[in-house]
Amino acid sequence: MRQTRNIQRAAIAATIGLAVSFAPPALAAPATNSGALRSAVSAANIMTHLSALQKTADANGGNRAAGTSGYEASARYIEGQLRAVGYTTARQPFTYERYSSLKATLARVSPTPNVYSYEKDFLDLDHSGDGDVTEAVTGVDLNLIGDRASTSGCEAGDFAAFPTGNIALIQRGTCTFRIKVDAVAAGAKGVIIFNQGNVVPDEDRTLLFGGMVGSPNFVRFFYDGDGSAFGEKGPNGSALVEKVFLASFKSQSLPVAPTAFDGRSDYSGFINNGIPAGGLFTAAEDPKTEEEAAIFGGGGGSKDCP
Repeated sequence: MRQTRNIQRAAIAATIGLAVSFAPPALAAPATNSGALRSAVSAANIMTHLSALQKTADANGGNRAAGTSGYEASARYIEGQLRAVGYTTARQPFTYERYSSLKATLARVSPTPNVYSYEKDFLDLDHSGDGDVTEAVTGVDLNLIGDRASTSGCEAGDFAAFPTGNIALIQRGTCTFRIKVDAVAAGAKGVIIFNQGNVVPDEDRTLLFGGMVGSPNFVRFFYDGDGSAFGEKGPNGSALVEKVFLASFKSQSLPVAPTAFDGRSDYSGFINNGIPAGGLFTAAEDPKTEEEAAIFGGGGGSKDCP
């Protein structure tokens, strides 16, 4: 396990300060007319500036993060806009720490050698230490059966018999990574944290998702977990989530309607990785049909989610 890091202190202009002089107001001065300013703050003008900043990002490797050329170009654009309307601008630099991983490698040297691919197979934790470690790997309070629920590395007792100098193999779950990497304090030379290791999706976690549930002109949609309505079923276990919701609404005599697992919302990353999901959805940009209005109330033809 090898990692090289680069922690920099950079002086950047994180804000654009406005240096403007104001004379003391005269008594009985007329009220300021902000009409021109307010009329200039429109969706169209905002989109113009957002488009300009996006073009800046595109011209700089898709990045406008602090300390990059995209950031500097963005600052110059904002300065130019302010100066064009009469402001005097000033940079206000400050220092900060930035973590950059220059190189990270992970390999198993025995019994069956294997070299793992960065980003595909593993990632480094932000603010990891640098160095080159080749040592035996010792599992810490692992649970690889049943639901794989784990407190691995969360308690001091997990390291009571840990061999000093080994690499700690820790299972994610229950506590934060920050707590788990304290294995170093217990004598570990390095730490590897892996996902819970579930084999069957139904034994893993399930996502219960509520999307756009605040519409005043709602339809009580449920996600079509078994694919019976739209032919796009969710991962194994999603049909059971749908069944539970339908049983609950039926017991209350509440009408429902199916909506597709079309990947439009935050659940997409879960179902794409085999994690069962299900939940409710009340509205988006589509008009409410007259048929839906007759069932769920509200105004047919108006937007579901204003």
